[in-house]
Amino acid sequence: AGQLLPPPLSQNIHLQVFADSDIRSSPAEYATAVQNADLFIGSLIFDYDDVLAVSELLPNVKGPRLLFECATELMAFNKVGSFTMEAKQGGAGGSGSDGPPPAVKAILNKFSSGKEEDKINGYLKMLKVGPDLLKFIPGDK
Repeated sequence: AGQLLPPPLSQNIHLQVFADSDIRSSPAEYATAVQNADLFIGSLIFDYDDVLAVSELLPNVKGPRLLFECATELMAFNKVGSFTMEAKQGGAGGSGSDGPPPAVKAILNKFSSGKEEDKINGYLKMLKVGPDLLKFIPGDK
């Protein structure tokens, strides 16, 4: 039988995969896995009860949190290193900023008119166009 990772890596990595039905059918097992996770990757989580369950557990993830094409409440939990999609609360001078960095926000604004439903539609459009934009980012490919 094939392995997902070469033997030296597989000894140090424990991968757990859950479907949306597992959030409801095995909540204790799911919660334990997320609370002990060093990395969380989630996709297509839209069910209201699933969103609530996942959002309660995500702050416990020690490392990166990557959520793709999920409810907007979950998208705010995206975090890699110092980059985060969470809203930052401004101090006395209102110095905080909301959401993604200004460059990302500017691109997202090109795809929407400002209404919440348009932002979701714009995000989905950006997902389609995004891979074509990667060729313009400098660096080794």
